[in-house]
Amino acid sequence: MMKMLNRQLLKERVVSDYHNGSIELNQFDEAIGALLLEIVEKLPQSEAEGKAYSVGKVRKLVETNIPNEQILAALNYLTTSRAGLFKTSWFLMGEDYSVELEVDEFSRVMSSNQIAHPETGEIIENAKECVFLLFIRVADFE
Repeated sequence: MMKMLNRQLLKERVVSDYHNGSIELNQFDEAIGALLLEIVEKLPQSEAEGKAYSVGKVRKLVETNIPNEQILAALNYLTTSRAGLFKTSWFLMGEDYSVELEVDEFSRVMSSNQIAHPETGEIIENAKECVFLLFIRVADFE
């Protein structure tokens, strides 16, 4: 069963954290605050368990052209225990596969730049180019 969040309460928490300084202002400017509220508002209410969002997908969802760093900062906030809307996951993606990496697999790819293909076992060279950060929904809205 997916956890349920109250959309309005989450938006109020974002605003409160921003105004009370819980979120460092040097890392969280007004554009990110507005972006956070827009993300929370535009995400589907239900049946969202396991849906993956990339920075590009969020950019399209909220129809913005702000820098990736600001989108990442907003998504990072939404993965905290305070917000609890997403979890982060690293995926190995190719034309014929998409596999979520465990922490040790991700570390191995980052250090050796190779990994075995999930189905064939064949070594994938330059694997860093095939690894992507995704934000996975872990909560619906009431």
